[in-house]
Amino acid sequence: MRFKTVIRIIVATATVVASFTGIAAQTERPYSKTFDKCMDHASTGSMLDCYKRESERWDRRLNAVYKELIIREIDPQRAIGLDAT
Repeated sequence: MRFKTVIRIIVATATVVASFTGIAAQTERPYSKTFDKCMDHASTGSMLDCYKRESERWDRRLNAVYKELIIREIDPQRAIGLDAT
């Protein structure tokens, strides 16, 4: 990949992530309210379940951002196959 293409992808990714996740508004609060409530009532063992659910939530958000990036910036045809993931 050419250097300019890599830079374009990085900038586009950052833009899409910021627009979808509201990073500017969430800099002090990276975890969901659901996660916070789960951790408030969790025993040491059940904290792992809280982290697992939050990780799955972030994974879904990341996949949505990746799909949007593909649609907007790289290859709209490739994005069609991403619905299955």
